[in-house]
Amino acid sequence: MKMNQHFHFTTIRNAFYPQAAIGISANTFLLCLHIAAVFVGCNPRLTDLPITHLALTHILMLLTMGLLASTDIWDMQELPGDFKCKVLIFLNRVMRGLSIYTTCVLSVLQAVTISPSSSWLASQGQEVQALLAKDQRHTQVQAQAKNQSATPAPVLVTAPDPAPTPKGAQVLVKGP
Repeated sequence: MKMNQHFHFTTIRNAFYPQAAIGISANTFLLCLHIAAVFVGCNPRLTDLPITHLALTHILMLLTMGLLASTDIWDMQELPGDFKCKVLIFLNRVMRGLSIYTTCVLSVLQAVTISPSSSWLASQGQEVQALLAKDQRHTQVQAQAKNQSATPAPVLVTAPDPAPTPKGAQVLVKGP
């Protein structure tokens, strides 16, 4: 009976690894594609952040499942078996919950995107896009103000002038 159970576990593990390898590489490609688009300077769409989050969540979920399936790695270390199992199962459940949550957010965003312009849902979507655009403009204005505050401002100095000007006149002098 023990031999049959070991064969069954090995068969499941051998079937899981190729699927996990394909899933990890595809999600890594998707994650790198979205990160590269941000660095190149493309305007992000409303669905880019949830898709990137979903790819990262799936990578981590597949890695935790791979660690659960590979008992050979844990046999060499001095960790108690109960602790490692509980931590990996906890991480897997957290990743599964994040995956479900992100999928729901992505579904709502896509429903807002493809709804007709005369519907209530589309008007709510337009308000969200207007708020995002307003926030982006506010961020740009703050960045411009920060850049302008980095330049030295002119300094007003009150000093006696030896030239024939009124006593105590203010002279405009550029700052350091």
